[in-house]
Amino acid sequence: MIVVKQYGERRTGTNLLRMLLSDECSDLLVLMHALGDKHSPPAPFAHIWSQTRGHPDAAHEFLLRTTTVCPSDTTDPRSPEQRTFIRRWASPVADAYASGRLYAVVSVKAPRAWLTSLWRFEVRMLRRTPTAPTEAIARYNRNYRSWLALEDLGLHVLVVRCEDLVHDSGRTLRRLRTDIGLGRDRRPARLPAHPVRPSPWDHCAPALETVGPPDDGPPAVGRDHVLAMEAALEQVDGGLMRRLGYEAEEL
Repeated sequence: MIVVKQYGERRTGTNLLRMLLSDECSDLLVLMHALGDKHSPPAPFAHIWSQTRGHPDAAHEFLLRTTTVCPSDTTDPRSPEQRTFIRRWASPVADAYASGRLYAVVSVKAPRAWLTSLWRFEVRMLRRTPTAPTEAIARYNRNYRSWLALEDLGLHVLVVRCEDLVHDSGRTLRRLRTDIGLGRDRRPARLPAHPVRPSPWDHCAPALETVGPPDDGPPAVGRDHVLAMEAALEQVDGGLMRRLGYEAEEL
């Protein structure tokens, strides 16, 4: 079995990509929070792999440790459903890692659009003070460097730009299938009619939002925040963005 480990900042289309991959590529195991939080730097796979080789249940211990050393907000080792999921998929995941069939699929959005989307999400949906743009861009640079560095550790790293996924999901998925070695799928990829709801954990199937957005529409970004965003965008790592597939004029 081929295993896909998702990574990406919030608001970069990770939930949409998971739904499309799950629907169109039934021969994949797609992981969000197992093997570590998808929004955080990766777990130390090689270190944990070497640590668990002598364990009597090495595959289970590998998946459990990589999942809990960098846990998501919803990861709970006491959850019966999560424990069952880890037990069920431990051997396929360990086999994929050992045989080079573990792919890190990294979702990304151009920094300016991402900062705006993040601000609106935090203000409108989470009802909280938005992350300072300089802090957000520092995290953006740091996380994407760490995810791309997985290639140096022997994992296959594939980048999916949110803009490409939304503009032409079929072409994007065909490219992914080719890069992963699955060949073509006969079913055409279609974007869902509604936004994809964040799934609590990997054992939960992707689902669409059933309640529409508030009637007042998205909040306007204030002038002070726009100025702070412009200053923060000066800190974007241009070399990193080229590796992620963006030209300077797209940032």
